[in-house]
Amino acid sequence: MALEPGTACEYRASDGETFLYRAEFPRQELLDGSGRPVYQRVFGATSFKSPLRIPGWPGVAGDTTIGLNPASPYALSRRSDRSTLVKVLGLPEGAFIKRYVESDGAVTLTIDGPEGAPGTDRKMSVSLANQASSAWVDGRRVDLTPSGIAMQVELPRYPTSFVAFTGPVPTCRVGEPLGRTFEPGCFVAAAAGIERGGSYTPPKRTAWIVGNEKDPRPFMFLNGGADSEIQFDFAIEVPGKDASVEVFFRSSSKQFGNGSRLRVLVDGIEAASALVGTVQAGDPPGASMLTDVVRITVPVGGRAGTPISVSVVGDGRGNDNADELWFAQPRLVSDPAQRKRVESLGQPRDPR
Repeated sequence: MALEPGTACEYRASDGETFLYRAEFPRQELLDGSGRPVYQRVFGATSFKSPLRIPGWPGVAGDTTIGLNPASPYALSRRSDRSTLVKVLGLPEGAFIKRYVESDGAVTLTIDGPEGAPGTDRKMSVSLANQASSAWVDGRRVDLTPSGIAMQVELPRYPTSFVAFTGPVPTCRVGEPLGRTFEPGCFVAAAAGIERGGSYTPPKRTAWIVGNEKDPRPFMFLNGGADSEIQFDFAIEVPGKDASVEVFFRSSSKQFGNGSRLRVLVDGIEAASALVGTVQAGDPPGASMLTDVVRITVPVGGRAGTPISVSVVGDGRGNDNADELWFAQPRLVSDPAQRKRVESLGQPRDPR
């Protein structure tokens, strides 16, 4: 029997039920015997009407998933057990959800769109499932509405961050590591920008002496995400106008692979990044095989007296074969110049 247009194949289960696999832009889907979707994949769409949902996706308006990036693929399923703390109910035309991550101290939502600032329609409609201690858009505090009630938020530019802090935010002093406790990291799907589930606890730790320091600094292994990034989040209140975040990292891989990337995000937006390890054609000049310790310094003094979310993100660039990326827990330093820096500190020394 000939299949209908758009139907790629037919499956028959052991109980006799027939399933159809269909492929029509912008979706691929598996339908059960009654024609209801069991699973769908979407690519090239900004929104998609379906009874299925993307687990962990915050953008839903009625029976339509919104805020999709046309350049990214998404998988929809019948699972609905991953409700989000922030719900995006409406976006300006052309805007999409670039990243959404929930951590113990903060929920970070990054909105992107066409180059340049949004047009006359700059309003995003969001609601919070639980009451937050404060919420910020692009570093400016917004007035909160009660839980479950929509609020209208203006997006001044792209990309723009919306950060809701879920509790008291500790003030970090200069010289201290970020965060009073070191929480497990999470896996973030590199294409879709949402958590894929599960947590990451560094399986290996070591200590090196770096630069002109005398005492060894503990480093943690940051690898194993495959096609996902591994992210660690730290919510702090910036103590003063000279404050900067400092992160040390290195790759100990000397062959194979396409290298690793470490990024530092502030409120979900990339503030600095660097490539280490073996790299491939097309990468920025100077991004050759590098096993030196690299220090990234990100100024945050402009946010003095306000809370921020700092994220350290390790990325195997789609292929973590032979990657050996290590990082030290970020700390706050005094930096009156308030200048972003990415510096090589040479080879580390083993403690004696």
